Amino acid sequence: MGIRFAIDVCAPSEGVPWVPAKRYFTIDDDALKQRWRGSVWMNPPYSMPTPFVEKFIRHGNGIALVPFSKSKWFGSLWNSKAAIVALPHNFRFVKNNKPHGIFMPTFLAAFGKRHIEAVRRIGTPRHC
Repeated sequence: MGIRFAIDVCAPSEGVPWVPAKRYFTIDDDALKQRWRGSVWMNPPYSMPTPFVEKFIRHGNGIALVPFSKSKWFGSLWNSKAAIVALPHNFRFVKNNKPHGIFMPTFLAAFGKRHIEAVRRIGTPRHC
């Protein structure tokens, strides 16, 4: 994408090399209690995305990787000013250093001009 993020707000304890972030918050840091500054990358825990997505919308600067959901949080994100791009059906995650599929559609949501331009290179964003 060509972006370096200030913070990965939902990183594993050792961070990940494919997310170019200066800092990262792990579960031990509790990103929901931290102040988010600058550009953020967020791949929230899919078991509890609501508070992370709400904070991401309020922060309004970064890119989030989220699953499609018929939930209130997804409606809030959809109705926000985020640009939203669906990822290809064959999008894969990395687990234990090996790629694996995911059972649900995933999207990127972006706030901020440079983030929207980055996701635009992937697909045509839906804007509100």
